[in-house]
Amino acid sequence: MINRMMKRIVLGLALGLGVSFASQADAAVILEDRNSKVVIDPSGPGGMHTWEVDGVDHLASQWFFLRVGDGPEVSLDELDTLDNPVQILASDGNGRPGNERVFMQYTTDDYIVEVDYLLTGGQVGSKVSDVAEIITIINLKDTVLDISLFQYSDFDLGGTIGDDTVRISGGNTAQQHDSGTVMSETVVTPLPTHFEVALFSDTLDKLTDGDKDDLNDFAGPLGPGDGTWAFQWDFEIGVADSVIVSKDKGIAVVPEPATMSLLGLAAFGLIRRRTA
Repeated sequence: MINRMMKRIVLGLALGLGVSFASQADAAVILEDRNSKVVIDPSGPGGMHTWEVDGVDHLASQWFFLRVGDGPEVSLDELDTLDNPVQILASDGNGRPGNERVFMQYTTDDYIVEVDYLLTGGQVGSKVSDVAEIITIINLKDTVLDISLFQYSDFDLGGTIGDDTVRISGGNTAQQHDSGTVMSETVVTPLPTHFEVALFSDTLDKLTDGDKDDLNDFAGPLGPGDGTWAFQWDFEIGVADSVIVSKDKGIAVVPEPATMSLLGLAAFGLIRRRTA
């Protein structure tokens, strides 16, 4: 059975950036809040590659890809260059130990991409956690910018691989379940243009094959297996204009028998905690 290290090797090879994440360790951003820890590599292909809740890591990788016009999809970290290095600002806004928020800005000649993460942990032992994200794309061209944004997600709930069930409902909510651990991510705005549920590494291969691809709108459910899922947004951004993608995801552990219907309740509870 494939393990997490093997999956990270596959990701690194697919992007042509080597097989080691350690080379980017000095660039890692660590967010911490109560029972939760998130690790993001802004300059590496893994992106957000750790989400620990009460000591259990539920995430292999969640990251973004971009496509301009009819070009191929490229990983967001490829915009981090010597001429335009990614700008990172981590902050603590609640007075608890550790930074729980990070703002990252990637700049090219034609556009800017900004990613804002906010981690909200639960009480120690509660086994709940929430991450909110806002992604902003700003057009710097003097013509309309035809651009697509992709979010690829590979969760290994409960820290195990190959036993998750995944589906997308309503075109904007990804739901994943593994032996009492549930994860739900809802796109608040705008509704994705396309989505895809697949087994590892089918969607990743599509996003890294060097040509133009769209997600296939397969919603599942799929599993048990090593399931992944992705969202796609297609935009035409006017001159001096911008677009914003807002979404929220939560993890919770609930008593068995847990069903996919519990995902909505778990996410609702997490969002209420974060708002409070």
